[in-house]
Amino acid sequence: MIFKKWHVFVLLYLSMMGLSWFVQIFFPVADKPLAGVETVMITHDEFQVPVEYIHYQHEDDGTVIVIIPDINFGPESLIPFAAYINRELQKNVLIPFFPESTVRGDRISYSINSRAGYIQQVLDTLSIRKVDLIGHGYGGLVAIALASGHSENATLIQSLTLLSSLGVVELQFLGNHTFNRTIYSFLYPVSWLFKWGLPHMGYYHIQPIQQPYIRSILQMDQREVREQLKSINQPVLILHPLNDKQVSLSVAEENHRLLPQSYLMTHEASENTIYYDPEKWINHLQWFLEGVENNDVAIRENAHVLRIELSKDDFDAAEMRSIGGKTLLIMVLILALFTLVSEDIACISGGLIVASGVLPFWFAMFGCFVGIVIVNIGVYVLGREVGNPILYKKPIKWMIKPGDMEKIKNMFEMRGMEIIFVTRFIPGTRFPAYLAAGILKTNFLHFLAYFLVSLVVWIPLMIGVAALIGQPMLHYIEVYQDYAIWLLLIIAVLIYLIIRLFIPLTTVTGRRKLVVKWGRFREKYFGASFDSYP
Repeated sequence: MIFKKWHVFVLLYLSMMGLSWFVQIFFPVADKPLAGVETVMITHDEFQVPVEYIHYQHEDDGTVIVIIPDINFGPESLIPFAAYINRELQKNVLIPFFPESTVRGDRISYSINSRAGYIQQVLDTLSIRKVDLIGHGYGGLVAIALASGHSENATLIQSLTLLSSLGVVELQFLGNHTFNRTIYSFLYPVSWLFKWGLPHMGYYHIQPIQQPYIRSILQMDQREVREQLKSINQPVLILHPLNDKQVSLSVAEENHRLLPQSYLMTHEASENTIYYDPEKWINHLQWFLEGVENNDVAIRENAHVLRIELSKDDFDAAEMRSIGGKTLLIMVLILALFTLVSEDIACISGGLIVASGVLPFWFAMFGCFVGIVIVNIGVYVLGREVGNPILYKKPIKWMIKPGDMEKIKNMFEMRGMEIIFVTRFIPGTRFPAYLAAGILKTNFLHFLAYFLVSLVVWIPLMIGVAALIGQPMLHYIEVYQDYAIWLLLIIAVLIYLIIRLFIPLTTVTGRRKLVVKWGRFREKYFGASFDSYP
């Protein structure tokens, strides 16, 4: 039996997958049980929901410091911090976990307000009446919901501390709830592919991006956070490490602006400080909690007048910083991956994101450029390596009509490389043209030169037009947020029609092509003779 190249790769892949499943089955990754975990039952939609928590007890005046964990780091990352507070400040400390399901295994809501309600029920069940609340990362959003005037029994909360906390939606990822949720939804197939399609040797089970995490961020609605922050009257301390790679300092600064009674304190530290060096924040926390007990710290009512006036100002989207770092890299990668689905959609999406002000034009162009280059050179190499037989195999034979290749071959003989440039601007011709270039073994450097020149013209044009047209349309997304996903689809379709239909109508050639296409459509579906058209 003669093995082909792809046989070797398939055999290697199957061998690695088999080894991966062997490791997972016989050497499973088991979470180490945390010491001191207790469980309390609460009610959700008439069903019993078990909620775990860790309680570090100490005899004092009955006030409990409740630390709400981040979904990325988890409650275990707070244990050194909580133990240090319990030992050094001699305080009762409670770390509630986020429940995942009912006793019967039914799903429950993972929304911020629902989780705030779960924690409130835990406090009521444990008869906790006085609370100093601390929110870490995502847990800061839950803490804000608990402390705000929109939450029931808010009088239980004596103070609020936000540690590396998330904040308003304008400073979260792309700055728009609909855009963010759309991108987050892609985590489901990526996570599924990683879990079942890659030989990860069990690594999937120890990394954070699993189903509970994805469900949490998909149900994370931060559109209410601004109003919630404005309704908080309690004293607030904001702690933020300057080298935090998860949450930008601008988030803490905006929270500080919206909370005129708040104190913002920073350190030259990373997001991991809460676990590896918890005592770094203890002095600030001790000063703040003593001030709360002695009524020496500000509340909203007696905050400085200038800060109160500043907190009433609207958020200025024009001053919002463009994304950077890891987020920028992810967005460029996503645009590159979108080109696998449709090059036009990728460029239009890039233009809309540029119009929103969170992604620089050149980075959007770079993401689309990289994706398109990889995909189309792959098509050329496919044609060159496999040759004519590939035309009769699925799914290629579904994408190219029998007569297309013959026409393109004739065109290549007459025009050569010019076709590579022109087809970039004619929908439906790129794939067969690039495949034909490979099958005919066209000089690769010549192909690449004409192809890159066409991209340098086409990509900025597509993204620029999409950004220009999309800029005024994005206003309606903010006004009608409940229908934003439909507005996005309508905007994308309108931009596509303008680029592909209305702009070509401005030229004689474009109008002639449209008449010919309309004639063929009538002839095909209505039986009218094309020659009968005036």
